Amino acid sequence: LFLWACAKNHKSMPEINHQSIHQYLKETEKSILASVFLIYGEDFLCQQTVKHIVNAIIPDIAKQRHGYEIVRQKESDPSVDIVERLNTYAFFNEKKVIELRDSSLFITKNNQDKLILKIKKAYENSDFDGALRYYFTLLKNLKIEPADVEENNIADLLNIDAEKFPDLKWLTSLLEESRKNIFQTVDISDGAEIIERAIARGFPKNNHLIISTDTVDKRISLYQVIKKTGMVIDCSVAQGSRKADRDQQRQTLMEYMNRELKRHHKEIDTNAFEIMLQKIGFDVRSFSTNLEKLIQYVGDRKSIKAQDVEQILHQVRQDPIYELTGSLLEKNIQKTLYYLESLLFSEYHPLEILMAITNQIRRLILIKEFLKSSYGSAWYRGMRFDQFQKNVVSDIQKYDDALFRHMEEN
Repeated sequence: LFLWACAKNHKSMPEINHQSIHQYLKETEKSILASVFLIYGEDFLCQQTVKHIVNAIIPDIAKQRHGYEIVRQKESDPSVDIVERLNTYAFFNEKKVIELRDSSLFITKNNQDKLILKIKKAYENSDFDGALRYYFTLLKNLKIEPADVEENNIADLLNIDAEKFPDLKWLTSLLEESRKNIFQTVDISDGAEIIERAIARGFPKNNHLIISTDTVDKRISLYQVIKKTGMVIDCSVAQGSRKADRDQQRQTLMEYMNRELKRHHKEIDTNAFEIMLQKIGFDVRSFSTNLEKLIQYVGDRKSIKAQDVEQILHQVRQDPIYELTGSLLEKNIQKTLYYLESLLFSEYHPLEILMAITNQIRRLILIKEFLKSSYGSAWYRGMRFDQFQKNVVSDIQKYDDALFRHMEEN
């Protein structure tokens, strides 16, 4: 009732936990739902929360096609475009929802580690365009001109934690690439300020903005404005390995599981849950996917047993994308199709999956070309790892250097 009263009187709304979203939507009249939502934390929980809010605002799934738009932050800085859309009435529907997904508006020097991890992961996956986009987004949010960044000051300028990122060769390599790339002309205007002004001015009554992100800095002005005029929903879960962190992770998975089982009129043995936790670890998206498989597997049977889990689940602690590319590398069609289906079911973007497959094939082509060259003569099947390090790694470096020289000359 407190949440309903806050919404009814348009007072400053509290920051709520994602577990309270059902109560908020249930107790708040649809006509007075917040005009702006900030949802931050664990990605899958964020997207589940977004789904609940969108369904509450536009219950008709068919109408969502025209009334619900997703703008991805990583594609560009969409701030001006979003403001224009928010101030335009829906053409087919009376209500409109715009979601700014994977937003980096709240990245500052106090919480930039997650964006740096995205840069590193994209670089290691050979997604250099993606790594550069994340890199320039980071510079923009930290208000750093690309030309000011040098190899000897990059760690200090970006406030990089040496313990978390002891080796920055990947970043300095990216720095060299950035100087040749057209992305270096990126506008470093303040997208957060543009969004903040739009929220302060307000937009048409039936238009709603949802911002989803993995991290926030609660000290910045945009956060304070949203908390004052809209609704902030915390989907974060401790990621550490301390007992308190593990207990919170366990509780989050258990609460999610119980809601899903109740919706499907199912029960689960305690041992079955423990096995799921052991096999999957704390990965809410993967946990959700495999829980859905178990629900379908038991069919009309009410209870999920430990043997059902053993029968259906695989060890999935690794990133599912790596599972897919690993099975592709093994030429295992059945496993590849299994993980492809699992990723699509988990709402991974098809282009993200395609890029991962493309990058893996590129690696295979590069490996094959190396082995066919004179540099690859030292390698042989069954070679021990220490022999590989001693006799082959240096040849790989020489091959790479020769390849880069050839590319520059041509």
